[in-house]
Amino acid sequence: MVRGADFSAYQNDAHVEAAIAEGIGFAFVKLTQGTSYTSPAAREQLDRLRAHGVHVGVYHYLDAGASAAAQWAHFAAELAKLPYWRSLVVALDYEAPGATDAQAAAFIAAGKRDGYRVGLYSSAGTHGYANVKPAFRWIAAWTAKPGKPPRSCRFWQWAQGAGGGPDWDLFVGDKAALAKFWTATAGRAVTYRVAVAGVTVGRYASWARATAAALAYMLAHPAKQSYRVDRVA
Repeated sequence: MVRGADFSAYQNDAHVEAAIAEGIGFAFVKLTQGTSYTSPAAREQLDRLRAHGVHVGVYHYLDAGASAAAQWAHFAAELAKLPYWRSLVVALDYEAPGATDAQAAAFIAAGKRDGYRVGLYSSAGTHGYANVKPAFRWIAAWTAKPGKPPRSCRFWQWAQGAGGGPDWDLFVGDKAALAKFWTATAGRAVTYRVAVAGVTVGRYASWARATAAALAYMLAHPAKQSYRVDRVA
């Protein structure tokens, strides 16, 4: 397994440098929360980690009091401002009191419609993963020392950082598997956008599915006279 860490504005530059000195291979950085908060430390933390060759990802903290669609829109807008967004793995932090599986599922579905593979962070055994359907699971189960990871997770947060330092994580796999995972999961997948009479009606993973959906939409709405299928990177 490969050691990693996760950071938010609670951690300072010294915490980031200490984690890098530990030889971490990956890290997740908090980018946004709710519909308006953006971590003031995110950009500097990401730049510092990337400069040391660390695989980096970003996450959104799900608030209970706002719609999942609005929260995804805020996260996606801030993500797009990062010049290296295509190299970032994205995840949803689902732990706030009052937040629901339905909210988490809606956030992840919104990301999927935009072509992202959104993972889910939460505590072991507390949420319905089958209903939420994340691209990967990042599970918090704190132990005295790393041993066997929880079942069916890709990332395991196994310890809380001491003295306000970062939480510690492990990737279930070796360095080669980590690099392969990042290549396959980061950024936005190629999708095909269907627009009927200039209005986007859906995104699909293949040209065939997009074309079939466009034809079905046209048949159901005979007043619409034209459609486009565009490749979206």
